[in-house]
Amino acid sequence: MTERPGRHDVGRRTFLQVIGVATVAAAVGPVLPAGAAPNAAARGAAVPVLRDFATPPRAAGALFRWWWPAAAVDHDVLIDQLRSVADGGYRGVEIGCLYGISDGYPIDPDRFGYGSPAWVEAVERVLAEADTLGLTVDITMGPHWNVSVPGLDVDGPASAKEIVFAHQEIRGGTPYRAPVPRPADRTYVDRTAENGVIISVTRTAELHPIAVQALRTAGGTPAAPVVDLASVVDLTDQVSDGTVDWTPPDAETWVIIGFWYRGSALKPDLPFQNLVPMYSDPEPRCIDYLSTAGTEAFTDYFETILPRRTRQLLRRCGGNFFDDSVEVGYRSKVWTPALLEEFRARRGYALTPYLALLGYSASEATVAQRVKRDVDQTMNDLYIDHHLRPFQRFANSMGMRYQAQPYQTQAGFPVDVAYASALTDVPEGENFGFTPRGSEDWRLIASGADMGGRTIVSDEYRPGAGQGRVPYESTVQDLVGQANGQFALGVNRLRMVGIPYPHVPPSSDGTISDNHTHWPGFHPIGTIPEAMGPRNPTWTMTSDVSGYFARVQHLLQHGVRRTDLAVYTQVFGLLAPGDIFDSAAVVREGYTYGYVSPGTLSLPAATVANRRLAPHGPAYQALIIDNENSMPLEAAEKIDALAGRGLPVIVIGEPPATASGYAETPDQAASMDAALRAVVAHLLSRRNVRRAASSGDVPDILTALGVAPAATSTDPAVRAIRRTDGAAEYHFLHNTSGQPVTTVVSLSGATNTVPYLLDPWTGHITKLATARRRGGRTELEVELRGLAAALVVLGPPTWTAPAAPSRSTTPGSGLPDPLPLPRWDLTVDDWQPARPGQPSSTMHHVRWTFDDIALTPWSEIADIADASGVGTYTTRFTLPSSWRGASGAYLDLGAVAGSYRIRVDGTAVGAVDQLDTRVDIGSHLRPGRTSTIEVEIATNLINRVRVTQAPFAARPRQDYGLLGPVTIVPYLDDPNRS
Repeated sequence: MTERPGRHDVGRRTFLQVIGVATVAAAVGPVLPAGAAPNAAARGAAVPVLRDFATPPRAAGALFRWWWPAAAVDHDVLIDQLRSVADGGYRGVEIGCLYGISDGYPIDPDRFGYGSPAWVEAVERVLAEADTLGLTVDITMGPHWNVSVPGLDVDGPASAKEIVFAHQEIRGGTPYRAPVPRPADRTYVDRTAENGVIISVTRTAELHPIAVQALRTAGGTPAAPVVDLASVVDLTDQVSDGTVDWTPPDAETWVIIGFWYRGSALKPDLPFQNLVPMYSDPEPRCIDYLSTAGTEAFTDYFETILPRRTRQLLRRCGGNFFDDSVEVGYRSKVWTPALLEEFRARRGYALTPYLALLGYSASEATVAQRVKRDVDQTMNDLYIDHHLRPFQRFANSMGMRYQAQPYQTQAGFPVDVAYASALTDVPEGENFGFTPRGSEDWRLIASGADMGGRTIVSDEYRPGAGQGRVPYESTVQDLVGQANGQFALGVNRLRMVGIPYPHVPPSSDGTISDNHTHWPGFHPIGTIPEAMGPRNPTWTMTSDVSGYFARVQHLLQHGVRRTDLAVYTQVFGLLAPGDIFDSAAVVREGYTYGYVSPGTLSLPAATVANRRLAPHGPAYQALIIDNENSMPLEAAEKIDALAGRGLPVIVIGEPPATASGYAETPDQAASMDAALRAVVAHLLSRRNVRRAASSGDVPDILTALGVAPAATSTDPAVRAIRRTDGAAEYHFLHNTSGQPVTTVVSLSGATNTVPYLLDPWTGHITKLATARRRGGRTELEVELRGLAAALVVLGPPTWTAPAAPSRSTTPGSGLPDPLPLPRWDLTVDDWQPARPGQPSSTMHHVRWTFDDIALTPWSEIADIADASGVGTYTTRFTLPSSWRGASGAYLDLGAVAGSYRIRVDGTAVGAVDQLDTRVDIGSHLRPGRTSTIEVEIATNLINRVRVTQAPFAARPRQDYGLLGPVTIVPYLDDPNRS
């Protein structure tokens, strides 16, 4: 529900009111004066993003993940769905194979499996229609997630692998003459299908030996010993017929450890590991993410199933091949057969003496930490060299781009996320998986994209994530407000999750089929993500939201993003709480920040000009090293070189004293440490390098170094993103709080620029002629609703756009009192469940009419207490002749629960800001004339679903409708201040 307080007491203050996104300038009012013609763009603007702002290209828009139950689909239904996406104004779809997770059931994989002829035929049919409609089609790599191949041999070279351990304790010098310790078997169920019947066979993954070692213990328990690395004795060459014969050199406690690897038998159901259905026959298994064998297994398979016509269509309307988050390290320790060889080649010493660190604690904690760092670095390198880069080449060879989530949401798979994002055509994150850590993971990905020159940062956007929402429960206000928060962190393309295929697929045994009991239609993940699309009443107004997203994204996809500060991180994977920069002090002062890593500092963009790091990219003004006790020597040398070219550097806490990683011998490691300390000492001796005791000291140091934020706000809840293209500067201002704020925003920019306000709901552009210039910066007083945002462009004054009026709504001074509208007629189109004999997605429409009622929630009207649908409120009034002195009027709706549109005397007002409830209708009214106002409100579906489907029964009933109080509020423009 959206509520807003009355504004009747707002006087002639000059400020920018932005309710939702960039709606008014220089007064409490609309983008255009009453009666002014809408402008598609600022005339005279040579910048394409402004010329196209009112009608941005479809490619700029949001898209949907489209859940198919593999090939159990009707082509005509698919085409209808695709056309609804096109009619809704969206960019396109991403085809994902997904049906029934833990509560699912098998469909016939021979007839309808992923990669089957029926699946390829359906994909080709959709591509052909998308080509006609001008839509883009992305395709997930493999069924479900992670990347997998039907029938992949668990024991073969291409399958996902894990390292496993087993040990036997020996005491008192007792000889050990026994088989090499073996771990418990990993058994798995291999399934095939014959005539729709699923046949299961239990198999055991084959163990492959890596090494056998003896180590003295230094504590722990028999089940979990702590080992002494210095005591390691390699017994691998002494194994004969699977047996080892060894006598300890002393009476201390020792362990014999057997190191093995095997196929992990992972199915594409990670990280949950609860997949019921078969997605193909034979069943798919996940690939090895660290070997070329794994990558080639998928690319070879995929190339064999795609006919020539499909490939041609992919080149015409295909967008991205999507590689979901890397979850193969969940509940297993990732391995690849070539790891020992690759480790020595890349790190310069052997991993074999330290293998025990991968499964046991060690008494030499520092050595263990350093070797583990090298293991992580090696796995990161293999992922990038053998997975990311080859898959990107493969996608590009097919005329597609490679889109990836280069991280594991759970700990277990080490990736330099910023660096991987820099290398990926379209790096992507997810608001659902990032919820525990919030904004920092987005900064990691977006910063990497900026350093790599990537133009798109994609978001697997699940509306309601982190808000306790279930399907059918989110509102358009949730959708827009949450998206604004993602935009403010660097996202510029939403891939919304998602649109399900509407009909329940048939089970392989014929016991389940689509019918009315499954209303409101197929949903592959039950009560988790939103089920979007035409099954929701809000979809009737979706073009307003798609237009909003397209305009915002069009602006944020233009130029390059600039960020004030870079924070150094060397974490592999997403950021844990202890890895996150304490940014409270710098954010309070308006500084924006991102993360750089050893990988991104090695990129060609990592140069300095005019005291800026990556001057053609994020143009960081300073680099912060935050309490890092170690650092790769190469990274330290690079930072020292950057500082030598003028980049300001701030070191918080004690500087790094040891080199990350280890070496062949302790003496060589000590030499690395000495070299690192020398580099750090040289860095600290530079005049533009400062020390800070804590992050709270950083703002004062930045000021002393001459580093100022590009945008500041007197209210720290307002954050900014800034992009530039040489011709103009583009600012996205976001209120991160849920409450309205009024603040003064100060924007840096060229002295010969003036601010233009862009309204992404309507496409209107206005010039703010009354903005102040102070200290070489532009100052605006801005009002933002909770979670709302504003688009402000600083451009040449020669651009022609109407000036926003200075507007007063204060009664008196010739203005009449607001006119209340307390009584309304209400007609409700109640969307009810399908009836027996109808498909599950059928909506049964029931009409309700209520005459001359006071405004109250639907939940308080007995006939529609559980209704969901579209309601139309109608009222008539005569504007008094005393209103002739007013310039125009607002329709203040008070509170609205649902999406809404407005018509005055049958004429649509146009798209309205869904985060505000006050709309300028001045051009539609005339004093002395009777007018009819219609307010159409579309709800979500939860109130009907909660009384229809048992899994939703505990969800609370929502208040729907026009809640008011509704008033017509006159305003007066001051032509001398426009």
